[in-house]
Amino acid sequence: MRNLKWVILALVVIGLWACKKEAQEFHPQEGRTFSARVYTLSPEKVTLYRELPATVEARRRARLSSKVAGFVREVKVSEGDRVNRGEVLLRLDDRDIRQRLRALSAAAQALRKEWQEVSAREAFARAEYERFRKLFEAEAATAEEFEARKSEYEALSARKAAVAARIEEIEARLAEVKTLLAYTVIRAPFEGRVVRKLVDTGTYVGPGQPLLELESEPEGKRLVCHPEETLFGRIKPGKSVLVWIPSAEKALELTVSEVVPEVDPGSRTFTVKIDLPRDFPWPSGTYARVFLPAGEREILVVPSAALVDRGGFRAVFVVDQEGLVQLRVVRTGKTFWRSAKGLAPVCVARPCEAYVEILSGVVAGERVMVSPPAGLREGDRVKGD
Repeated sequence: MRNLKWVILALVVIGLWACKKEAQEFHPQEGRTFSARVYTLSPEKVTLYRELPATVEARRRARLSSKVAGFVREVKVSEGDRVNRGEVLLRLDDRDIRQRLRALSAAAQALRKEWQEVSAREAFARAEYERFRKLFEAEAATAEEFEARKSEYEALSARKAAVAARIEEIEARLAEVKTLLAYTVIRAPFEGRVVRKLVDTGTYVGPGQPLLELESEPEGKRLVCHPEETLFGRIKPGKSVLVWIPSAEKALELTVSEVVPEVDPGSRTFTVKIDLPRDFPWPSGTYARVFLPAGEREILVVPSAALVDRGGFRAVFVVDQEGLVQLRVVRTGKTFWRSAKGLAPVCVARPCEAYVEILSGVVAGERVMVSPPAGLREGDRVKGD
């Protein structure tokens, strides 16, 4: 009986403690007050852009190939070297060609000597033919004597013509070999930089085989992209575009320099070229993203600093008319950068502030807190602009 009293007393004490705790939880702590920047949402008209991959390439590029077969005797440049127009870059072994040149020169010289001898004999035979023709007409020479002089003259004339034809043929071959000799020396076609060296000393190359690749530095570089055919006609030379170079973390505002008037039937795209500044330092092949204007529309945006992550969702703290904050989950869209020129998909004119498109969760006219402090919760109060 005595134990039962103690049990009842313990239950009463526990019940009173639980009621006290419930009462404390029922009355929340009074909200705190923070000073912060408040942003009011309002519709803004922005330019829509079509984002496309692009590649940096030289405005002028040349692949130097061999026109003759042979071994590479000397490579005078390395990748990255700057060269001047006409500078010797590479030499091929020309010993076989020079040997052919010497043989043809000797043959041509021998034929010229033979032609001179035959010409002298042909001139004498022509004189004899003319003399005997007159004697034969005057009946002072027999027909056999006249025919003998005539046959000798015609034979020497034919031989002279044959030698002349052979000389012409040899001289044509000689000129061809001299041209081939010039092809063994590879020179720079313009001022620029060696970007690729495809052979080394001792390599055997055939006609048409690439040797070196050059890019013109004075003429600069450009971007090349391939929009889909639905944009053809809307992109014209002189149109302003935005460019982002990820490797350099740099944005540029450029203009279209050329639109190739042809659609590739395989990819259904056409080619757009955009000139880069003359002092653009990044090499050919650099990846870039081009933003082509594709229309306008009104959107709602908030500063990126206003967004917080809650359980994998993005949210903002909405501030009501009394300054109380309420957490609101939102659905976001694209990121824009605000500068003196307005909203754009890249930061062209610094300083810039990141803004994020809001698709749902808040409406125009509502206010959100920018850079909410850690520990902020619903019921807290915000004092700010």
